[in-house]
Amino acid sequence: PIDAHLLSTVGDIARVHPNGRINYEDFLTHADGSTESARASMRAEQARASTEHELELANDSGDTAAIAAAEKRLEDALESALELECEGNSDEGSSCEEEEEEEVEENPSESVVSEQPLNFSQISGVADWEDAVARWPKLSGSTPTEVTLRAGEMLYLPCGWFHEVFSTSSRESADDDSPTDHQAFNYWFHPPDTNNFNAPYSSEFWKWDFKQRPESGLQASSSSC
Repeated sequence: PIDAHLLSTVGDIARVHPNGRINYEDFLTHADGSTESARASMRAEQARASTEHELELANDSGDTAAIAAAEKRLEDALESALELECEGNSDEGSSCEEEEEEEVEENPSESVVSEQPLNFSQISGVADWEDAVARWPKLSGSTPTEVTLRAGEMLYLPCGWFHEVFSTSSRESADDDSPTDHQAFNYWFHPPDTNNFNAPYSSEFWKWDFKQRPESGLQASSSSC
């Protein structure tokens, strides 16, 4: 991460957290990768679940005053959750008031080009270091490391370490009878922001988020490291 400013990132770097999490302008996160809006949604969902439980208990008791109070708290919790959802939609260019969808004429001859993520470097295809430095002079101030992995080996990359991977089979010549196919696996996780092995995150967000996924069928809310 200390060399990130030398690597011509797509996004403008706003800050680097102590654990290596790099934030970019227009997309700020906490050190564990969760956003403030995601944490607010978690709190709203927790409040909704809690008030629904309170209402169930009040209904079981038959206490009309308790039922009315629980219904009011549940109404407030649902309203807060809706407001957060509307704010999220607004950030994406729409709002809760917009119910009509505009028809867009599609041109099959036009291809859609997706933008690169903010955390990507615009430097790619670095096969020769001297040539790369000539093309991107700032690279001269960085410290590159080259690693070769073979079958059965694994490399741990800390958060914020920029990397480019070239993957090939182990066959070295046409006479080599080694398999031509191969597979490379990546496992990504959000960097801990504490020194506690049993509680790696200072916030309960990711623990909560993980529990929601089997119920909703959704992928984890995340931002790339």
